Formats: sequence, C-alpha cells, structure tokens
Amino acid sequence: MKKDYSQGVAVFIIKENKILLTKRVKGGFTGFWEVPAGHIKNNESIEDTAIREVKEETSLVVNSIKVFGINVNEEYKFQANLVTTLITSGTAKNIDTYNHSALKWFSIDKLPSPLGESTLKGLKILKII
Repeated sequence: MKKDYSQGVAVFIIKENKILLTKRVKGGFTGFWEVPAGHIKNNESIEDTAIREVKEETSLVVNSIKVFGINVNEEYKFQANLVTTLITSGTAKNIDTYNHSALKWFSIDKLPSPLGESTLKGLKILKII
C-alpha cells in the first residue's frame, strides 16, 4: 500500500462473456468507460467497499469478492484494489447519474473506447485484452 494515497476498489463484474461498465461524466476521466469503482470509507474492508460501490452504482447485490491486482495512479495519488465478484441478485441499472451517464454490458470482444486506467490494467491481468 502506498503511504498517503487514497484507497479504493475497481470491481470487475463479468457474466456470460460480458463485462459491466459505466461511463464517467465528471472528474479527470470524463467520457471514459470503467468498471464500477470507488473509495474505501473509514475502516471499511475491500470486500465491504466493493459490495457498497456496486450497490450504489448499479443496484446489484454481489458477493465472492476476490482481489487479483492493484492499480496505482501517481497523478491522483490513488490506489485501486482490482477485484472480481459474482452477482447475487438484482438487475443492473445506472443509479449513480451524478457520476455516470451510462451503464452497459459489453461483450469482452467488443469493448468501448476509451477505457479507464484501472479497467485497462485489470483486463490485461485477467488476459481479456
């Protein structure tokens, strides 16, 4: 863990060869497609943060959180724990319209562009791209 860096998660939800991505509408990555993500609050665990962020952004309930990598953004002093998860229940909906203009399932062979930094790194680690 990088000292003095904020911590967060980037959650990879892959189902039937499709990945769930959101499109940013604010911040340094406006217009980029990325997996649901967010900051760890107070003393939350990585698992609890992933569950909360997915629920807040997509309305999905998830479990089986597994960390598979880390992405460090030096410019923003942010470290994202890259995790995979399984859907327990719900239908994906874009409920965080303040931060995202769209939420969509994409075939892993037809990904949109541009992709966010943590999303790109995670897809490379998972050998999807």
